[in-house]
Amino acid sequence: MIDGEKKHLYRYKKTADYKLTTLHPYELGLYKEKFLKLAKKVKKTDPHFELIKKVCDALIMFDTVEEDLVPSDSLLREFIG
Repeated sequence: MIDGEKKHLYRYKKTADYKLTTLHPYELGLYKEKFLKLAKKVKKTDPHFELIKKVCDALIMFDTVEEDLVPSDSLLREFIG
């Protein structure tokens, strides 16, 4: 996905007629519990441990958003199942 973004999106970013932000304000609260659960499995010896810890500390400030509040036809379902 990242390679596709680099190849097909980012290189045209400066010449685009329109820019669209697709972030939903509640996304962080939606992903919070899944991320925190996965983060518990990361060992202190992992080179990304400190970054993951910072993200966890930041996510704690967000209210959790329950997945069942996301409509079944929402594109967010692609990321949460």
